[in-house]
Amino acid sequence: MGGGIDLKKQFRHFQLLCQPCFLHINCGTRKQQLGNLEEHLQVAREDIRRTITDPNFDGLGIIDWEKWRPIWDFNWGKMRVYKKRTMELMKKRHPSWPWKLVDSASRNEWEETTKQWMLKTLELTQEMRPKGKWCYYHLPDCYNYVGKDKPEQFLCSSLVRRHNDRLIWLWNATGSLCPSIYYDERQMKYNETQQIWFLHGRLSEVLRVSQPDTPIYPYINYRIHSSLAVVSKEHFWLMLAHLASLGLDGAVIWGSSNYLKTEDECRSLQQYVDEVIAPASSTISSNANHCGEAVCNGNGICTWPRHPYSSWKYLVVPNSTAFEVTDITCRCQAYRGRYCNVRDSNLTDVI
Repeated sequence: MGGGIDLKKQFRHFQLLCQPCFLHINCGTRKQQLGNLEEHLQVAREDIRRTITDPNFDGLGIIDWEKWRPIWDFNWGKMRVYKKRTMELMKKRHPSWPWKLVDSASRNEWEETTKQWMLKTLELTQEMRPKGKWCYYHLPDCYNYVGKDKPEQFLCSSLVRRHNDRLIWLWNATGSLCPSIYYDERQMKYNETQQIWFLHGRLSEVLRVSQPDTPIYPYINYRIHSSLAVVSKEHFWLMLAHLASLGLDGAVIWGSSNYLKTEDECRSLQQYVDEVIAPASSTISSNANHCGEAVCNGNGICTWPRHPYSSWKYLVVPNSTAFEVTDITCRCQAYRGRYCNVRDSNLTDVI
């Protein structure tokens, strides 16, 4: 799963993945319409062969394309350059078209081309490393940064949900989902309750679009990228416990090599691992796995649908055993039923 500092810890049901395999495949500032898909796939094939040498790789493979988005309307800010250039090319091909038609045709071409690039790249990864759990970083997104004093204000907007529904081709094709719940400056204005609403808004959208058996590994962070301040112990526990309480499969802890340029910075990370990451992952995964064994017949992970904003607290108490079975619905792995007691391959074969 990668080299460097070994922070990875594997658990039977809930996993903390600190060293997944990242692929920066021929991406960044390329413009799909001007690119050659076959050439891209050839470069991608070499990237995969060089980066993941084991053909039996069965870890989490993350394709990191952040410079543009597959939905036309979501390319704002610095990403507007892609919309502008796409429309210029369309107008050049059809100089007599009115701008309204140019806009519509550009939108359709962008989204169809993006779809082909993303699907063909996924097909290649699955062909070359079929046991891997492949995902695109940061997708799906929610853009829920405008909430204030009510939990529903932190849910994805109806517009975002509609656009995410249009990406069903992507959710059905990926072997896993890797959204982001990074803590950053935009969340500093929130109190703990609002922070929970924010996390839940993002993760509930991931669950909404995912297939029942799709593994979900949200990204979490231990440093705030712009200021380099460490994420507080309380918020790190909150992020990890909340995603675990929703029955997700694990988390990816992200950090930049820029955080480790000096010996003091390395010591600081070691201290954070010892004092925050290790105890949080140990306690939360132990409780999640214990609940999964006791309530979900060892075939799934506990969730608390009636207590979405408070159930994370059940997983932060050391050696917690206070699991009310009637409050729990299990998120199953290869099984069905509220408590994962029915084999998925034969629904009449009750364990």
